[in-house]
Amino acid sequence: RFDMAIQIDFMTPQAAWEMFLQTCQKLGIGAQQLALQSQVARLRGLTPGDFEQLWRRCKLQPVNTAAALVQHLEAAVKLKRTASKGAMGFSP
Repeated sequence: RFDMAIQIDFMTPQAAWEMFLQTCQKLGIGAQQLALQSQVARLRGLTPGDFEQLWRRCKLQPVNTAAALVQHLEAAVKLKRTASKGAMGFSP
């Protein structure tokens, strides 16, 4: 049992952009395009774990552009939406 419940919201668009820039910097990719910022801002449901997963994925499958990183984040969000439609918990 859990003794307390806490709510942790998804990242704000600004926080997601800052983490995106940090990820680009770690990968040596430039990302100063305003269009990319608006694409990242439109992604709902991002968490720091999504960026950690992106970082690890890029170590296995290198990515050369910030636009490709955005595509990977879009795929991660889409996958989460698809997975959340299934039932969770204990079955009777």
